[in-house]
Amino acid sequence: MSTASTGGTEAAPAEGPARPQSGGASAGTSLEGSIDAVTRRFSRGSLVYGLGTSLQRGIGLLLVPIYARYLSPAELGVVGIVLAVFSGFTVIFGLGLRGAVTRQYFDHVEDPRQLREYLGSVYAFFLLFGATGAGFLTIFGRGFFQTILAQVPFQPFVPLALWAAFFAASSGILLSLYRAREQAGRFVVVEIVSAAALAVLVVYLVAIRGGGAVGQAYALFWASVLTFALTLVLLAREARPYFNPAMIRSAVSFGAPLTLHLLASWALLAADRILLERTVPLSEVGLYTLGYQLAMVAGIVASASNAAWTPIFYDIAPRGQDSGRVLGRLATVNIALGFGASLLVILYGREAVALIAGPEYASAATVVPVIALGYAFQSLYFVSVTPIFFTRKTRVLPLLTGAAAALNVALNLVLIPPYGMIGAAWATVAAFAFLFVATFLAARTQFAVMYETPTIALLGALIAAGAFLAWWTADLSLLAATPLKLLLVAGFVAACARARLLSRLRGTADS
Repeated sequence: MSTASTGGTEAAPAEGPARPQSGGASAGTSLEGSIDAVTRRFSRGSLVYGLGTSLQRGIGLLLVPIYARYLSPAELGVVGIVLAVFSGFTVIFGLGLRGAVTRQYFDHVEDPRQLREYLGSVYAFFLLFGATGAGFLTIFGRGFFQTILAQVPFQPFVPLALWAAFFAASSGILLSLYRAREQAGRFVVVEIVSAAALAVLVVYLVAIRGGGAVGQAYALFWASVLTFALTLVLLAREARPYFNPAMIRSAVSFGAPLTLHLLASWALLAADRILLERTVPLSEVGLYTLGYQLAMVAGIVASASNAAWTPIFYDIAPRGQDSGRVLGRLATVNIALGFGASLLVILYGREAVALIAGPEYASAATVVPVIALGYAFQSLYFVSVTPIFFTRKTRVLPLLTGAAAALNVALNLVLIPPYGMIGAAWATVAAFAFLFVATFLAARTQFAVMYETPTIALLGALIAAGAFLAWWTADLSLLAATPLKLLLVAGFVAACARARLLSRLRGTADS
């Protein structure tokens, strides 16, 4: 399993490439004269990342009907907790090295031997740190986890999640290398292979062997082992065995603040399930997990757009005073893609639950539009946070995400007891909204992106209208609700067309 499943918040902190990437604006060339090339680059990257991420997550979504058929809501609740532990320790064992590699690749790219030594040193340190951490917690961590988890037993779930996190985090360095080179095809192949391995193992261990939640935990573990083996083979072509303390210190000093940031991001995405597990029956945790997985369709699109946006931002930002306006136009396209996906999930989440799950999961539909609304705010956050990474002001990120995570935990503690899973969903929305606002205010002093505020505000208003419509039509029949939903979708497409976003996405916008 790749670390991309941590929410996509690990936007790569970097300055612009040491030299223009293929298709970018060359030095001394007006950015306005190359806007078509820039937008085509963004479109190609978004398409490749989007297709790859969609296939990867789509494979995961194909497992949802299997879970709904072969697992009870309570067992799916256990799966949700295992995945939360897995994603959290993927961040811890990764130690922010993924972001460090994406940034520091450009410091070593001119010297291939030095780059190979750097990659080898960073990976060797990761193996030492991650294996030590996973082993220590497996042997001595029972008391700690029993304090945190009220209903899920330590054995076998926590050790399996810990070692799966270690093996899965190993792919982060390789994926960061591919991302820095804008090798989107290789990036998504690794992710798809990882997802396919998990899917096959889940089908075998859960559906065929009837292993229940334990079978899913073992599937996660063995899929991560296969990802680790694939990473070793591919990284051997890019790195040489090496252990340079100076290179390791540089990577760790860069990545450590990102670890705090990513842990806070994890708290935004997964702490709700931990807190639900301590307050409500596991069956309700399972319903929430199902609804959250479906809402993540919106997050797939936002993450794919962000993966293409980040290296292009680093390339374009240093290239003159026109860069702020060019990036502002691309930012609108990026946001519109995320907003469009969120709107579709908000409007049709109820139908998706009815299509793939049985009646015992019907109430999961209540959280889908709410979580999708949170992913709309995440789209805004992805765009607004990039200037902070670009200017290397990453030390502010733990403060921003930490404050948002603290708000999320506090709201969960307040809202879960009276409202259960819907309270957890609204806590997620509030936390993402706060994170976007705080990040935007902090980033605006770092780099002047000329955002197209009226267009973004209009699209945001349509998202809000979609959330209201989803609530208002919750008790209406599908036949009665469909015309209203189609009308709102048509309005969103018309707003994008009027702003010429569709032509920009094709790379045919006028300069």
